[in-house]
Amino acid sequence: MEQEHKRRVRYKGTHPRSYKEKYKELNPEKYKEDVMSTIRLYRENVYLKEACGRILTKEPHKKGTLISLDRSLFFPEGGGQSCDRGTIAGFPVLDVQEKDDEVYHLVECRPEDLPKPGSDTEVLQIL
Repeated sequence: MEQEHKRRVRYKGTHPRSYKEKYKELNPEKYKEDVMSTIRLYRENVYLKEACGRILTKEPHKKGTLISLDRSLFFPEGGGQSCDRGTIAGFPVLDVQEKDDEVYHLVECRPEDLPKPGSDTEVLQIL
């Protein structure tokens, strides 16, 4: 009896396709279109310092505004490692956390200062 071997594909860090597209290609039966997760740009290119993204959600927080984006340059805090610091749309990022395959950014500003959800942000920048 032959064992089934999963197809392993090696991708370089600068490959143009997103992780969602790669996952969908390799696991079409497990992929759910309605599940939205943050694309982690730091996995695709560790030297990337600027990018654009789209705001998915924004909520007021006592220290600023908590937002989630469709893509992120910011490595979240975890495992004893501190999160990346930088700016989103010119506002400083105070904290970055991960929950349920989403990356949440705590930005030092009022919710009305940021673009509406669904609109592109100006620039994500790591300092």
